[in-house]
Order: sequence, then structure tokens, then C-alpha cells
Amino acid sequence: MISLIPSDSLQISSTLAHTAIISRSSLLGQAAAAFTTAASGQQILMRTPPKSFAIMSSNTAAFDESAINKALSLLNSVYGPINDNLTNFPLPMPPDEAGLCYDGYQRRYLWTDAFGVLAYTSIAEMHEINEDKVTANTYRRACDKLIQTVHVCLGSPRSNDKDDAMKNDPSSPTGHVGLRIGKLDSRKITDYGMEFDGQYWHYIDKWLLALARSGHVNEGIHIAKSCFPAFFDAGHGGIRWKVSVDSTAPPSLRRAGPSDDTLVALIVFSILEADRVRSDDDNSDDAPSLSNEIQILKSTRIGYTPRVTNDPLGWGLEASHETVGIDS
Repeated sequence: MISLIPSDSLQISSTLAHTAIISRSSLLGQAAAAFTTAASGQQILMRTPPKSFAIMSSNTAAFDESAINKALSLLNSVYGPINDNLTNFPLPMPPDEAGLCYDGYQRRYLWTDAFGVLAYTSIAEMHEINEDKVTANTYRRACDKLIQTVHVCLGSPRSNDKDDAMKNDPSSPTGHVGLRIGKLDSRKITDYGMEFDGQYWHYIDKWLLALARSGHVNEGIHIAKSCFPAFFDAGHGGIRWKVSVDSTAPPSLRRAGPSDDTLVALIVFSILEADRVRSDDDNSDDAPSLSNEIQILKSTRIGYTPRVTNDPLGWGLEASHETVGIDS
């Protein structure tokens, strides 16, 4: 059996190191690595109750200013500079990296932006440690705007073409089920590989983690509940790694057994649920519980067998930090 460790034990530096390894944007990866180096003397909690973000630090002056500046410079090259009014933030992704959004201007890529949210949240926390609330708030607002932009762009069809349609869901913050990942090319029935746009679980789980990390727990839970039925194969007890933009699974992807994706779904849903419970007293707009989905995912562990894999999207720091031992 797999047991989850308390959520407050993770360090953001580990997550940012993970970013440097697997982020689609090499610049964002470099920024994450630079910030990891700069914050190496800190223990910043990976997740804490939304709106409070309690921080533990043994040495609040242990930031490497040159590394921080490098990280910010690289982040600016990806998203654009951050000013008081955030007029042009975030800049669209390059045209060879992401497809156009409905507005004909923005281009977002879910994988990269998930780690962007993590990075900006961590930088805000660094300034909070140093009691610079004004600068911290600037980065919090930038993070919020990046999240809003992603939801508007990737949470909606890319065009009015019927082949680009997404399933409506008024309970989701995007108005639709799930999130596209932002590939350049799209078609009604996605491919069985990674060429065409669609909804990829290993992108969505990173986004849900970023929403939890940045305090957007309510939005994360609503997205999770909305897309879970599309991804979970109740017959075989596993998470489909990919569905089309309209949330339907291509024929060869309809069956999914216990897998790494299923385990990470359990991890991320447990994180969101724990944060929801902690924030109940502070949030008048209560999010629904993920307890039913978590119980379903827990039941799949019976058939789960960890495996050695050379898949770079397989077991990473997110999963290894959240699990404590596996019994046969």
C-alpha cells in the first residue's frame, strides 16, 4: 500500500529543481534552477493553508541576490517584465511553442505555465520572508493574472470550429471541462501520441498542484471534479493519460489501468482536499469535497505496481516526496 506523508513536509526548492529538469521552456527551467540555488538556505513550505502561507526559515538572510536576479531576468524573458499595472503580462508564448487562443493574440502552454505559477509564488514568498509586502503583492498579482489568462485561453475552445469544441460545465471556473495543453495543431479526435492538442493528465496534474501552491484551491478542486470522470476508467481503475479537447477518449485510449498517472492523481487530489479542509473557516465560498474521488483512486492502489522506467515524465520529485514506502 502507498501512504501519503503530511503535505507540509515538502520544500519549494525541490519542486523548482524538478522544474529545471522537465520544464518545456528551457529559460523557465534555468530560472527555476537559479532560484533554487538562491533559496538553498531556506525552508519554504511547499504548501500551507491558503491566504496565510506560513513560512519556516532558519536563516532569512540566506538569499543569493545575484542568483535571484538571474532567475528574474530569465522569467522576464519568458513572460515579460512585471510592472505595477501588469499591462502586457504575460507575454504570449512563441508561435513555434503554443497555438493561438480564441482571442487571436495569446498563446499559452499549460506545462510551462504551471511551473511559472510555482516560480512567481515562491518569489513572492521570498519577499514576504524579507517583510517586503509591496513587492510580494506585485508577484502575487502577476501569478493571479497568469492563472486567469491560462483559464481563459486553455479552458476555452481555440476557435468556433466545431472540431475545436469543448464540453460545457458551468461549475468549472473555465466554463468547460478540463484544460487544453496548448499544442500548435489540433483536431477533433486527438492522436495517440503527443502531436495534437488535447487534455493530457500529466499537464493537468501539474496545473492543479500549482493552483494549490498559489492558494487557488477552490478553482483547483472545481477543475479536478469536472475533469475526473473524463480521465478515470472505472472499468479498469486507472487514469487515462490523454483525452481529446472535448473530453472524450480516442478508441485506443479508453482503457486505463493503475499507473503513475493514477498515483499522481491521488497525490494531487489529496493535496487539494487537505488544503480545502484547512481553509474551510476562512473561505465563505466553500469548495466541494474531493473525498469520493480520493476513495476511488485509493481503491486502485491494489493493482498498482511501481516499475523502473526511462520515461522522463514518470516518477519525479512530486511523487517521491509525497509517498513513503510501498508494501506489496
